[in-house]
Amino acid sequence: MKSITDSTLAQTPWLAFLAVMAMVLVVATWVLWRRQSGRRRPKAAIACAVLSVLIHSSLFWFVPSKDQPGKGTGDAPGEIDGNAPVMVTIADVESFDPDQSASLDDPPETFVPPLELPTPEADPQPAVVTAPAPSELPMQTSTDPPEFAAEPIELNETHAQIDQMMTDLLLADATLSQADAPEPMPTPEPPMPKPAAATPQPTEPLAAQPASAASGVPVPTQTVATPVASPRPDDFANRRGPARRSALIATGGDDRTEAAVAAGLRFIASRQRPDGIWDPTTTGAGQERMPLGENRNGAGKRAETGLTGLALLSLMGSGYTHLEGPYNDNVARGLQALLNRQANDGSMGGPAGTYARMYCHSIATLSLGEAFALTRDPRLAQATADALSYSARIQHPSTGGWRYQPGDTGDTSQFGWQAMAMESGKQGGMNLDPQIDHRLRTFLSTVRAGRGGLASYRPKRPPSRTMTAEALASRLLLGHYVPPAEIAEAEAYILQELPGMGEDNFYYWYYASLALHQLQSPAWTRWNEAMKRRLLATQRSDGSWPTTSVWGGYGGEVYTTAMGCLCLEVYYRHLTLHQAPEKIANGAVRPLVR
Repeated sequence: MKSITDSTLAQTPWLAFLAVMAMVLVVATWVLWRRQSGRRRPKAAIACAVLSVLIHSSLFWFVPSKDQPGKGTGDAPGEIDGNAPVMVTIADVESFDPDQSASLDDPPETFVPPLELPTPEADPQPAVVTAPAPSELPMQTSTDPPEFAAEPIELNETHAQIDQMMTDLLLADATLSQADAPEPMPTPEPPMPKPAAATPQPTEPLAAQPASAASGVPVPTQTVATPVASPRPDDFANRRGPARRSALIATGGDDRTEAAVAAGLRFIASRQRPDGIWDPTTTGAGQERMPLGENRNGAGKRAETGLTGLALLSLMGSGYTHLEGPYNDNVARGLQALLNRQANDGSMGGPAGTYARMYCHSIATLSLGEAFALTRDPRLAQATADALSYSARIQHPSTGGWRYQPGDTGDTSQFGWQAMAMESGKQGGMNLDPQIDHRLRTFLSTVRAGRGGLASYRPKRPPSRTMTAEALASRLLLGHYVPPAEIAEAEAYILQELPGMGEDNFYYWYYASLALHQLQSPAWTRWNEAMKRRLLATQRSDGSWPTTSVWGGYGGEVYTTAMGCLCLEVYYRHLTLHQAPEKIANGAVRPLVR
């Protein structure tokens, strides 16, 4: 589109220069007059206005003398009458059609697509969350520019000078406006936001080859920062390669435990739906047996994301991810299913009921965190950060705990999964708000019992072995210092009920195994022998474990089998305290006094 056509200004350079200066002075007068906060600006505006009037007067004087009626102003014939008005047109931004304004004779140029700037009304959604569903993605994505780019608009030199000068002046004014404007008051977030309804958010399929891990993915700035390229020492290093076998033998595993894990993982993989979910309703979950004498309304019958997360944890516990290993397709579909079910606020609770929803969120978040830490796949970064940010927002600001609903003061059972999810984020290189760890320590201090080594389900309740094991595992894996006397008290209490004594309790075994394996003390040796003996004796021929355990009715056969596998993967799933130098440096372990 030509903004000035066949005019004297386009033919006489010095008149064109005067016209440019006149236009610049008009714009400068408007800009300076609008900004009247200083004393110098009105005088400058008046000076610009006077100069603009003088230059315009000169133009009115010289142009008629240069362009006489009936005479051309240049060498080329057909110029317009010198008394005819100069036509300056401004395109309507809303109705602008590049196809209509492009000249058919213009030579093609390289097309530079415009930048898309975020609007102030809403933040841009990250690609991981807003990409179309796998079924909606085209087989091939065209990288060609739009059709109108084949005939770009060409401006002559005079127009380019005018555009550049006006652009520079307006940008300078915008910079001054930002410098002088008062800082906006931050909008406070509600202290305890209610979780939004679970809205499926399809993402890019994980079956595709991942992008470079170095490419940053924007994450929420308040709680979790962009993943860094050099995370802290890898707590999951023993899961793969020769290190796995070495850790297995060194810490009490053997070929029998590995065979049991392999059979269990085959069973778990066989129970996955095509859409990636492990279905509670078809795997025996949600049966109400009133464990501990309380009716929980069949908790677990809709715990899709929790059961899927637990199955993924068992597969990844052996080092199998969506990028490598015999179960890469199972892991990829499972992770994709979790991403598709993440709510807008980051929640991973899915359709689960009251008693299971927060467990589902924390277990699914832990599985995302481990997958990201193991692979550094940037497609997982945003969803992991969103899930961790949701956990941080609903953590009780005073007690530091979590329970069934946002705002609950917390219990130790919920706490362990949330704490491990936070730790997995750290393993992936995400920087968490230091206040989160401060609140974690606060909650753990409120549920201590005995001489400090025992723990209760909630503050001021009697201690239990399951909660003692969970609290000890959390303290050790988080890198908190645990005094030797408290470790000894916890170990003695746990050893009073070894696997095989009383009703099977996979939940208790899981956390006790994590805690005692970290210490590699004589208590671990006793516990490990009893655990191996009981798990190997009760595994069924299809690789599963029966649901007759304490919480097996709620979780079903995928729950019991995944927990059984996690117990037998403990030998290499995490580094021991003496293998993790950063935990030693932080004072998490000191010489034990027996």
